Amino acid sequence: MKEFDAKLPTMHTQNDYSLDNIPDDLFVKAPLDQKKSEEISTPSVSFWKEAFQRLAKNKGAMISLVLLVILIIMALIGPSMNEFTYRGQNLAHSNMPPKVAGLEWLGFDGLNAQGTDVYAEREVATNYWFGTDEFGRDLWTRVWKGTQISLFIALVAAFLDLAIGVIYGGISSFYGGRVDNVMQRIIEILMGIPNLIVIILFILVLQPGITSIILAMIVTGWVGMARVVRGQILQLKGQEFILASAH
Repeated sequence: MKEFDAKLPTMHTQNDYSLDNIPDDLFVKAPLDQKKSEEISTPSVSFWKEAFQRLAKNKGAMISLVLLVILIIMALIGPSMNEFTYRGQNLAHSNMPPKVAGLEWLGFDGLNAQGTDVYAEREVATNYWFGTDEFGRDLWTRVWKGTQISLFIALVAAFLDLAIGVIYGGISSFYGGRVDNVMQRIIEILMGIPNLIVIILFILVLQPGITSIILAMIVTGWVGMARVVRGQILQLKGQEFILASAH
């Protein structure tokens, strides 16, 4: 038994070694080049490039972006693709069905619900791509003109919501205390008012139009942005580097 024990290699535990006495067969130092410690392994990426790369990985966002671009392009060039205007009327061509040459197989054949060719019946030589309304106005032109107005209202309302919300939320969180308390109570009052009532009041007070719609959308639309900005600034105010710089 003693002969067998003598042949076994000596087993070492972690406590047998110290940081100053490490055998070469257990630890080999890797070559270290001080110059490479400052090198960047990958090329630097700008903020907008990184943001676009993240956006490109989201298939739903990219599909929505492509559809939005197509919608904007059609809104810009759509009303000028034919000779009609969105206000032009021709009562003799009222309630015409859609007709597009070459797309009859898709339903743009100029037939009504009874299967009658309205264009041949009324002897109309002009094709209305989306048909006409009861006043004989071209629906193709009116659809894309309406899209222009809708995009304009959305863009202006979103910009004003952003501007008002950032300014209001920034002032509320920057000063804090009593100022923040009063400004947040105002936001709570505005959030309790239904948007439909506000829109109806603006239409009654102002004349129906783009201005009244924009004002009705921004009168309470900036509240959400203000709360988000306030929360972000309060979070930054509590960071250690901000607190350290104040002393």
